[in-house]
Amino acid sequence: LRFYMTQIEPNRHEVRHVRIASPKLTKPIRLLHLSDIQSGGIGSKEVALFKRITELKPDIILNTGDYLQAIPPKTAESELPKLVELMKQTSPGLGTWGVYGDTDYLLYRFQVEDFEPLQMLSSGTAEIATSGGTLSLHGLNLNQSRDFDYARRSIERWLEESGPHAFRILLGHSPNFSLGVGEYPI
Repeated sequence: LRFYMTQIEPNRHEVRHVRIASPKLTKPIRLLHLSDIQSGGIGSKEVALFKRITELKPDIILNTGDYLQAIPPKTAESELPKLVELMKQTSPGLGTWGVYGDTDYLLYRFQVEDFEPLQMLSSGTAEIATSGGTLSLHGLNLNQSRDFDYARRSIERWLEESGPHAFRILLGHSPNFSLGVGEYPI
């Protein structure tokens, strides 16, 4: 499993273009979703990945976890600052937002400021005003993303607070939660 997480997943990033139309947004927004970087150590592969992200010119970046999988002698302390520097180079106008993945337990000890410009939404919500409408983001914590029944209260509270006018995006690392949201306006 560790081989898969450190050697296979980090080398399988692919770009897919998907167009989603909604009356809630009157102007296009280029959203880039990124997940499972799984870096064993920040190097040329990650530099190339973030160069490609910058070339795509996203307005907003959403990251659904598994940032680092540091292989000794590298550590989360040595690699997180390098990853953050790469994130800073992308500078999307609407920000970079994310949640924790299941390999990110070593990152829990860091302060929120240590991730900037990445803004973590684990069990949190953000409203982003754009010239074409409002985006409402909600991030599930890792356990909520694994179990829709556990996430339901958080999702329902967010839906009540965000109002029907917003284009809603729900973030979670494990895709299990998505099995329960089909009837919700997300």
